[in-house]
Amino acid sequence: MNMELPPVASHRRILSLWFPRLAAERVLRHDRAALEAPFAVVAEVGNFQSLASLSVEATAAGLKRGQPLRDARAMCPNLVTRIADPAGEAAFLHALRRWAGKFSPWVSEEPPESLLIDLSGCAHLFGGEAALAHDCVRRFKRAGFQALVAIADTRSGAFALARYGRMTEQVAIAAPGAIRAALADLPVEGLQLTGDLVLLLRRLGLKRIGQFYNLPRVALARRF
Repeated sequence: MNMELPPVASHRRILSLWFPRLAAERVLRHDRAALEAPFAVVAEVGNFQSLASLSVEATAAGLKRGQPLRDARAMCPNLVTRIADPAGEAAFLHALRRWAGKFSPWVSEEPPESLLIDLSGCAHLFGGEAALAHDCVRRFKRAGFQALVAIADTRSGAFALARYGRMTEQVAIAAPGAIRAALADLPVEGLQLTGDLVLLLRRLGLKRIGQFYNLPRVALARRF
């Protein structure tokens, strides 16, 4: 879903709202049996099953997203699972998008577990960016969801900070005009590249986003 652009502001500011356990926590809201042990939502691709979303307890047991289900059960025999419901998860994300409209009229979904909110010219109505971001975290925590919030000048910058940035109480904010410095030490995975490309870049010694800043863009585009 494309985001409609707001009126021109002196600084465009984008908030990325990421729910790293959304599918699992959606089930846990209503499934009491799943609360009694480590829990995971399982994705099925053909005959292959892997962990798609984990509860806090499942992560504490050493399980990881993308791990084959058979390996997860070997590590954690008391793991409780439910099959993923992509349609239900998409509908729930859409409901979260409608709720987020209280902060800005410019909200878009980034399936399967993220929202983007254009805060340009809006944050002061809620006490400023930091107050708004921490309010999001608190509200979702009370509802049973973990939310990580990042704010930056660009969509991709906010996306990277939400997933790899240094958080203070689950919030990361890059000051206006400071996006390069904020992203410099983040891993290349923050660039939303494919797994194969990330692996290749790491083999070449390019592990942090800041390492790209002084490289010739034409050569990078031709090579990658």
